[in-house]
Amino acid sequence: MPCSGLTKSIACERTQEGHYCKYRVADVPEEDGTYAAMCDEHFCPTKFYKRPELVRYTINPQILLPAIARCLGLHPQMNSILDDVWSLGQVPGTPTVAQVLFTRVKDEHAMRRVLHSLIVEGISRFVLVTPTARYCMGGYCASLLSRMERQVLPLEEVTEMNGHEPILTETGRVRWQKVKEIVGGVTVLGSTFPTPPGSAWHDLSIVFRDGHTVTASIGSVRETYTFQDMGMVNRNTLTPDEQWQLLYHFAEEMGVFTWRSQHADHRNKKRKGRLASRLRAFFGIPGNPFAYRREDGGWEAVFNIRIES
Repeated sequence: MPCSGLTKSIACERTQEGHYCKYRVADVPEEDGTYAAMCDEHFCPTKFYKRPELVRYTINPQILLPAIARCLGLHPQMNSILDDVWSLGQVPGTPTVAQVLFTRVKDEHAMRRVLHSLIVEGISRFVLVTPTARYCMGGYCASLLSRMERQVLPLEEVTEMNGHEPILTETGRVRWQKVKEIVGGVTVLGSTFPTPPGSAWHDLSIVFRDGHTVTASIGSVRETYTFQDMGMVNRNTLTPDEQWQLLYHFAEEMGVFTWRSQHADHRNKKRKGRLASRLRAFFGIPGNPFAYRREDGGWEAVFNIRIES
């Protein structure tokens, strides 16, 4: 969105090469209507800009934030958490809690304020999405970031425009996956279910088509996945792991698993906890997907699950 007034400074053209000086723009135009821009740091050659080239713009978060969420494949949970900082959701495909944050700050001083605020709020594990990394990769800001479990994802380095939408470049997709693995662990999922915003566990249906494949659906959204897609694979044998097997047993029992069930085992309590974490990571739905049954000490899936007949 255009702002009132012209910019008072403009970055050096060699900023991308690490030349971080700024040109100071004169308040009064020249006789030809252009504005002189002078470098007071490295005494770069004076440049002249037309008025339209100096119009300042600010980012409209109501338009940009959903677009970034779509670009990164997030389950949108967008809300403002600090001045100029928004939460876009959680790192997808991992059971660990790591927020994806976006900030639109435009200088190092503002970035310092943002990082200090995150420290005060106790937010230390996150991915910070920014338009550029130039204000947080050096000096004091880099020192602050080193105290956090974080990764910085600069949009200018990982995205390109496809019409009016930002999309990840090929290099950006590789870098985003690496960022997710660093913050969320090596078991982070490469894909997740495109859960509609506001969905709850009772909206979800899972149908086993065979021992290795399920069809998941919420409303009109319907996708088919294997145990590998859902991150439930034994890394040593490349076969379904214990969480997948337990999910299949829930399907066999039509969603209710008790001590009378065929595959009842005291070890299932921990397996159920890991399964719940994996389902939350894959579907991006908060809360517990399993409810405790006081009457028989078993569990009941909050979602619908069965084997295809």
